[in-house]
Amino acid sequence: MIRYQIESPQVRDPHSGIIKGAESYQLGTGYHAVLLIHGWTSSPRDFLYLAPKIAELGLHCRVMRLRGHGESLRSIRNITWNDFLNQVLQEYSELSRRYESVSVCGFSFGGLLALHLALRRKVKKLILLAPFLRSHGKFWGLIENDFAIRHFSDFYQYIPKEWPPAIGDPHEQTRHISYVKMPAAMLRGFLEAIRQAKPYLRGLHSPTLIVHGRKDKTSAFSGSEVLLEALGSNKKKLVYLANSEHILTLDREHTMVEAEVCAWLAMNF
Repeated sequence: MIRYQIESPQVRDPHSGIIKGAESYQLGTGYHAVLLIHGWTSSPRDFLYLAPKIAELGLHCRVMRLRGHGESLRSIRNITWNDFLNQVLQEYSELSRRYESVSVCGFSFGGLLALHLALRRKVKKLILLAPFLRSHGKFWGLIENDFAIRHFSDFYQYIPKEWPPAIGDPHEQTRHISYVKMPAAMLRGFLEAIRQAKPYLRGLHSPTLIVHGRKDKTSAFSGSEVLLEALGSNKKKLVYLANSEHILTLDREHTMVEAEVCAWLAMNF
């Protein structure tokens, strides 16, 4: 029997109304900045362990909060793919004015946003963690079917998320911050974003690291394999994790994720 997440009370900041732990934040100083982009319907807490490790390298680490996240389902309902992309582009522009160079690291949907950012701006290094490029079969396989998705989102406002979250570590499952449903209309944005990126991947030359879990049942590992082959960069690497589910930054192998990301950022490309 499929179990779905149930909305539970969250502690919120009394002034902003943002869920505690879901705020944007920044760490570290240096001449180089790293922009981190979390997953859809998730929060900046995705980078709870990774962000401090990046800051320890002597880099400035900016963990952004995507619009409507950490608030309520109503807040995210009408935000489009282009709205998210424009927000990411703005964050990049602000960092590029203050720092000599900017790298970007995105998880899941954030990885798709990071990929589009690197296609449009000069990104020193690109890091994609379980990037959402191909569905593992969730949403009843609808993500693979353009016609079905368009009609599905016309009839349903939200899609419930399964419980527990896609984290193998039971302790982290209970601490994870995310919405319990997903706006169905946004699935169209996923399809369009993936479609738009494909013709331009050969022209992306930023050194790119991809890390993906073999047990990921949200974002198919095969999507990362196809992406690695399609990228034009001559400095690219795909790391697979044997025991991690989708939210690999918080899962049992999160220290391996941190080690790979920090090693990539420390390389002199």
